[in-house]
Amino acid sequence: MIRLDKKTVRLVVQRENLTETCNAIKTLSNIDYIQVEHGVFSDEESNLIQISMKNPEIKRLVSTLAVNGFHAYEASGTRTKFVRQDEIPSLWHKVRSGEYKVSEDGLIHTLESDASSPPESLLVIFSSMADVYNKSSLMRYFEQNFKSASKHVPQTTAILRIADVGGVVGGFYMPTVYDPDAASKVSRLIGKTISQLNVASSRTVLYGASKGGTGALYHGLISGLKCISVDPVINDDYYERRYSDSHWTSESIFIQRKQAAFDGLLDRTTGGLNPRSENLVVVSSPGSPLWPSISEYCTRIDPLRVQLLISNSPNITDHPHVSQQTLRTVVGLINTGLAGIEIPAGKTYI
Repeated sequence: MIRLDKKTVRLVVQRENLTETCNAIKTLSNIDYIQVEHGVFSDEESNLIQISMKNPEIKRLVSTLAVNGFHAYEASGTRTKFVRQDEIPSLWHKVRSGEYKVSEDGLIHTLESDASSPPESLLVIFSSMADVYNKSSLMRYFEQNFKSASKHVPQTTAILRIADVGGVVGGFYMPTVYDPDAASKVSRLIGKTISQLNVASSRTVLYGASKGGTGALYHGLISGLKCISVDPVINDDYYERRYSDSHWTSESIFIQRKQAAFDGLLDRTTGGLNPRSENLVVVSSPGSPLWPSISEYCTRIDPLRVQLLISNSPNITDHPHVSQQTLRTVVGLINTGLAGIEIPAGKTYI
């Protein structure tokens, strides 16, 4: 370990010192930046996240970094740089420039509204996995889905986008070992935004697809707000088995597996802890590999609360196709919710 300054160290990773390096990371409570030299494991085009998908020992190293709150933000040559999560707002240039805002809890977000008229509704957009999910840029935590949203919703709709900083490629807007209060921070930001804008809860819609769908459904169940969740990832097994754990859920980063976390939400909502009961809309398709877990889970949500929309489009043969093929329907659903119109519970084929 080489100390570069008061808040920065450099770790030179060799095959024989990986355990020692992992143990050293756990002691760096007063360090905000870690530079990892990994030339022995990579060519100049690979960052440490990419290397880890082919090397279990490096994966353990990256997991250790995440558990201790360090996230990759830049890679150059054979060096990947990590920053402590709490320090990200002071590092990210889009925060420093004012393009991105930071909540009192440190959540990075944007809030868009038409200055010519007060907002009457609120659309909250949760980010999916980034197109390049394992890039070193912090933008992997803030994929800008539905970029043209403002053109497809009423002019009086404010749009809140929340970054999903956590884990290695995203925290799914759920608690992590490093940030067990992550979900509560999201809830507080949404609640405060509703209050500040003075919009009705009945005209607030949580929306997301894939990982964003996970966040929308999770927080819809917690808050009782309207939710439109497109093919949410609510079971870790598929991505662990099919894609060698590309979501980093088999490591020790998360407090709970998604299956247990979502089961726990059913216990909370049916136990009367959630006084509101705005409808949840879940969109999926038998053509998606996530369909079995989604359809089964929806049967266990209060039947008066969930509308399951099932697309039988022959063009849906994989998970990403669901949001692509149902976009027009989903935009209509979003606008219905923003207008304060209740979407009836049930099951509908589209």
